Formats: sequence, C-alpha cells, structure tokens
Amino acid sequence: MIARKGAYVVVSDDAGATVFRIANRVSGVKLDDVEALEVGLTARTHQATCGSDNGARSGMNGAAAEKTVEAFADDLAERIDTLAEQAGRGVILFAAPGFIEKVRLRLSDKSKAALSAIVERDCRDMRLAELEELVHSLDEHSGGQVH
Repeated sequence: MIARKGAYVVVSDDAGATVFRIANRVSGVKLDDVEALEVGLTARTHQATCGSDNGARSGMNGAAAEKTVEAFADDLAERIDTLAEQAGRGVILFAAPGFIEKVRLRLSDKSKAALSAIVERDCRDMRLAELEELVHSLDEHSGGQVH
C-alpha cells in the first residue's frame, strides 16, 4: 500500500508547496493540512506586483527566476528530508513537470528510499477532494513511481 495512514503528501510546483498527512483510510483517503511552504518574500512580492500566473518567476529576469527556483528546490528537499525522518509511513511527492527533477536531485539517499511515490503532476490548484481521490488511486499502481 502506497497511501498509508500517517504518510506525508507533498504537493509542489516552483512557487510553493503544501504538506498534508494522511489522517484516515476508513473510506478512501482523508488529508490533513500540515503546512504551506512558499518561495521567499522577494518572489512573492514580484508575483503580487505583476499579477501574473507564472509563480515565482513572474516579474524577474531569467537568471534571477532560475536562482529563486533553485533555492526553493533546496528548501523543499531539506523539508522532505526532515519529513522522511519523521514519517514511518513514507512520503508521497507530487511535483510539477520541470520542477520535480530539481527536487529529486537534491534529496538525500535516505529520503529517496522513504518516498512511497513520485508523481510528475501539478496538483497545487486541485481541490482537496480531487487530491484525496488521486492519492487513494496510487494504491492501484505498482512500483512506487507513478507518472
């Protein structure tokens, strides 16, 4: 079983992440919101000023945007490392295409081993009920890697 009670679910793109914990498995998956992680204040200020949908990269030149994304990938990998140490039930990572590899490259070997599934899909704007159903559906897949 991939989606076990007590496992953490991390949903991320290059502008932020939300961490959930699987709280219940009685009838499907029920997720509790644990925390939200955001790109640094500078990136949020640019996003708010520009009013763009481009996440952390809006309003910044290419080099500054990439540096911000790389720094967030570092921060997120560190947080996943901590979750992996705390989670006896595993960690499930959903990350947007293009960003997932940046995070994966930064994870410790211990964290990589603790990942129950890595899903290359942008789910940050997904309704909670849809996300719960998606997490529940992971149990139908085998191998721990779902794309």
